[in-house]
Amino acid sequence: VPAILTEGKKFVCWREAIRNDKPTKIPVNPHNGHDAESDNPATWGTLAEAVAYYQAHRKTLHGVGRMFDPADGIIGIDFDDCLDGHGNIIASHAAAEWLPRLNSYSEKSPSKRGVKVWLLASPDLDGKTGKRDSKRGVEIYAAKRYFTITGQRSSHFSANVEARQSVVDG
Repeated sequence: VPAILTEGKKFVCWREAIRNDKPTKIPVNPHNGHDAESDNPATWGTLAEAVAYYQAHRKTLHGVGRMFDPADGIIGIDFDDCLDGHGNIIASHAAAEWLPRLNSYSEKSPSKRGVKVWLLASPDLDGKTGKRDSKRGVEIYAAKRYFTITGQRSSHFSANVEARQSVVDG
């Protein structure tokens, strides 16, 4: 995981739950185990704190994640269900076009079926904190959300969080 993603108090743990008949990842405060709040940095911790809390509560937690903070300029793009059973990008998925263009630090999602990309950019989200295109299986977030961190980097793309404003704008 690049150093830029491990800095600061932006980390939470997460647990899986079912909401509206779908699995979802609930952020957990790494200090007390209560739900973390995406707009309240007091409910976040350092990476070391989140990892330690996760390790102490592995029976109820599923991993660690990093909140998006507009102050650091790091955003995330999530491609759902873009990998086949062998971990290859599905040619007909939007990820096949976008991942090579983004060429920034990318990880497999916990399901091993998706890819999360971290990059430096300021997307125009029409005043929102993110956008979702469920038909194409793509989400982009800049604030009030988090991504899980698996450490399962995609070796096909940069090992660094890259500045990609022109790609995001285009």
